[in-house]
Amino acid sequence: MARIDSHQGRATADFETSRLYSGMEGWQKSFGDTVAYYRFDFARTAWDDLYDEVTGAGRVYQSPIQLNCQHVTLFPGPQEWDNAGAYKSAALRAIVSYEVYTQSGMVTPDIHMQRYDFDRLVYKDHVYRITQVNDEGQLQERPTVVSIDALQLRNDELVEDVQFADYANRPIL
Repeated sequence: MARIDSHQGRATADFETSRLYSGMEGWQKSFGDTVAYYRFDFARTAWDDLYDEVTGAGRVYQSPIQLNCQHVTLFPGPQEWDNAGAYKSAALRAIVSYEVYTQSGMVTPDIHMQRYDFDRLVYKDHVYRITQVNDEGQLQERPTVVSIDALQLRNDELVEDVQFADYANRPIL
C-alpha cells in the first residue's frame, strides 16, 4: 500500500541511484571491459583559416582516459568497394556508467552539444571515430547509462592523427 502522508521510506531516488551505480561498478570489475578515450584538443590544434583543415602537427589529442565499460560490442563491417578497392570497417558500441563517464571529465552538455565529433577511442589496438554518444538509461530524470558508438578508422584516415601513427599499419578487423 502507498503512503498518503509526506514521510518517505529509505528508497529515495538518490538512494536507488547510488545503489545502481554500486551494482554497475561491481559488474564492471568482474565482467567489464576498458577502452582508451582520447578527447580532441581544440586549443592545441592549428587550423587553416581558408580550408578549415588541420595544419602543422596535425590533430592533437589530450592524454587518454581509461573508461571502464559495462560492455563493449564489436560489429564487424561488411566488405565495401570504393576507388581504392575493397574496404572493411567495424563498428563498436561501449556501454558506460554515467558516473564513470562524468568522473572522467565529460559532462552531459558534451553529449547534447556533440563535442565528441573529433574524439577517438582505442580498443584492442584499433582506432575508432566517435559517431554518437547518448545517455540511455534514466532514473527519475537522472542519467544512469551512456552509450558510445564508433566506427573503425582506415589506415589512410589516420594520416593527420600523429598520435595514432603506430596504429596505421595494423590490419582492419
